[in-house]
Amino acid sequence: MLPISYVCSTCGHWISPLKEDPERCPKEDGAHHHSLSRELDPKPLHFPDLGPAHPFLRYRELLTVYHRARFRGMTDRRFVEAVLEVGDAPLEETPEKWPSLSVQSGFQAEPGAAAGIWVLASGCQDGEDRRTRFARSLRERLPVSETASDTTLLSVWTRESLRLRAYQFVSWTRCNDLSFDRVLLCSQDQLLGVAWGEGLRDAARLGALSHPPRLHVVVRDGETLSAGYEETMDRILGAMHEGVDRTSIPEVARRDPRVRRQIGDSVQKGLRESVDDNAVRLAAERALATVAARGVSGENSYLILRSFVETGGFPVTIYDRTVRAAAESVDESQRDVPDLVDLVAAALLLRTLGDIDPSERICLVLP
Repeated sequence: MLPISYVCSTCGHWISPLKEDPERCPKEDGAHHHSLSRELDPKPLHFPDLGPAHPFLRYRELLTVYHRARFRGMTDRRFVEAVLEVGDAPLEETPEKWPSLSVQSGFQAEPGAAAGIWVLASGCQDGEDRRTRFARSLRERLPVSETASDTTLLSVWTRESLRLRAYQFVSWTRCNDLSFDRVLLCSQDQLLGVAWGEGLRDAARLGALSHPPRLHVVVRDGETLSAGYEETMDRILGAMHEGVDRTSIPEVARRDPRVRRQIGDSVQKGLRESVDDNAVRLAAERALATVAARGVSGENSYLILRSFVETGGFPVTIYDRTVRAAAESVDESQRDVPDLVDLVAAALLLRTLGDIDPSERICLVLP
């Protein structure tokens, strides 16, 4: 039995990626948006801290595309050979501490301490394009699906290759005995947020993380992700605390991220209760399904909102004045790095509002 499956958040339909399109629910009728969530069975799997340096080889048993290929008759040895034949491997990425950025942003710690801002960059300007090219070349060497379209399969491959970055990040933190409190990334590419949410959740379920870092997606003023988050959490709180007047909570949470953190921690505590009739988990699933079916925050809203619920994170809305202040904290030579200023602006905002302690360890994920 395949250790990876997909479940629809709207209708509950379970999908085996061996036989059906893993990107679309077959019961979607156009009336409601259906979102598929990737689920792992942790029993037959383990998180590989050691193994080949090539991410498509080390983490292959966590990839849907690997199991699809094996189901269609490809041996493990042939899969390894196919990966090596492509040759143009995605770059090895490791977080780097940026001391000057940490100090200028108010995250000053003891000399040599690991606290502060770390940056996970792709290593080259076309890093993401390189991952996509590698995935496309490898896909051409694997057995062809009879059901899924080429466009769908490329989307699956792109999502899988982005998830590898999260796996590599977790392996690096374990090998260096470091834990991170927060991971920040931008919302321009929702697939990046989806892939990191899935990767951190996978690592936690496989025991590689005692708990995942808070995942924050940075959005510009006017984007709808925050609205979806607020509605989701309000529905969860309503189920958890029936009869409590919650009318002022959304507005307070919008102004003060510490309230969002406290709400997230409360939900996290409930989710960790190992009982069969976990009321908090049931409330969370219902709230996520309702918001996702309405498409409040875009096509991938369910998957990103679920990542917030499961990590205790939340979207961070930045404004022009915050971005201008952040630009002053970044060296002039680094201001053109894609997303860097926006990510620093979000970290500065959380720091200024008292949500982040100077001793925290934060990773900014660049595209």
